[in-house]
Amino acid sequence: MGILKISRRMRLTIIGFVSALLIAIAAPMSTYAGTITIYNKNCTKTYNFATKKRVKVHVFSTRGCTEETVTVRQGHYRTVEIAPMYKFNDVWKSCGDYAHEAVGTVAFKYDAPGDGHTDVTCKKDWLNVCQCTKD
Repeated sequence: MGILKISRRMRLTIIGFVSALLIAIAAPMSTYAGTITIYNKNCTKTYNFATKKRVKVHVFSTRGCTEETVTVRQGHYRTVEIAPMYKFNDVWKSCGDYAHEAVGTVAFKYDAPGDGHTDVTCKKDWLNVCQCTKD
């Protein structure tokens, strides 16, 4: 009448389950709820007298929630995760809309919402300047 014997396999299973549960509880929840996918159709840049088939795109909000610059090769895409809310004095506030611009240009609009998915295409305009516009 004795002591309950637990096999080695059962102990490892229990330890694995408890570890997974602790990781799930302790892991912080992600504050990212939105994404912007940037596609480079035909933008290039000149660097050291050579043409590079890539463009740098700056993604940012007016409130500084997410600010990231990504390089997208021609014919490829990159996805940027963006935050819809930020915490200020223990109060959650909206980040508002995000802007996206090719580095080196000055024309951009705040037209990507922080809480959804937005597709952006970067391509050369009639002046051969790379412009990134929402699809």
